Amino acid sequence: MPMKQFSIIVCMLLFALSSHAQWEDDYAVIQGANLQKERTEYRPVDLPRTSYLNISTGHHTMKQEGFPKLKSNYSIGATIGNTYYLHQAPIADCIMIGIDATWLDFNYTNYKIDHVSNLGSNKLSYNQLEAGVQVGPSVTVIPMDDLNISGYFRYAPTFSGLSANDEFSSGFASMFVGGASVAYQFFGAGVEYRFGSCKYNGFSLEEKVKDPEKTKTTLNELRFYVSLRF
Repeated sequence: MPMKQFSIIVCMLLFALSSHAQWEDDYAVIQGANLQKERTEYRPVDLPRTSYLNISTGHHTMKQEGFPKLKSNYSIGATIGNTYYLHQAPIADCIMIGIDATWLDFNYTNYKIDHVSNLGSNKLSYNQLEAGVQVGPSVTVIPMDDLNISGYFRYAPTFSGLSANDEFSSGFASMFVGGASVAYQFFGAGVEYRFGSCKYNGFSLEEKVKDPEKTKTTLNELRFYVSLRF
């Protein structure tokens, strides 16, 4: 093979190898840019914390048909539970749907009443103690890392006891709870509304009633709480 042709072939091979190496470098740069773009656009968000402890205070009312509505002097409560999410990755990178299970819903309410009768007036104190559980769906929106906005609605079967006039009455209360909360990292705050009814065994706002067991009592409470998430 003449030296001239051999030189031409060697130059062509060197050019091809150089072009291929340059193409690989350009491809790596493009792939790196695309990967960085994907990480930026589709970066996983931090999922909400699943356990909660709420400490609350609120305004409670109690009503029986034919009698004025009783308003609470004060009310305090605590709830503890977990949220079980139905999927692992957020919908649209920001929405989580779950089931809330509140294992303990404790509430104490005090009523101060001015009781007026033919014998005069006196102040009465009613003490209400409630303990129950809650279960229901919740939706959590994650607008940014560590910030969660949640809404929920739960069924809350509750045991309710009432101490009035040196007597204790109790009953099963069928309650519902709807609310919303905002949490940042482990701290949050929220508001919720509890409503339902109970038939207390042997309790009526009327002094003399033939069958107080059939007297329906309507219960409502608006409560505000601070929350610890963990």
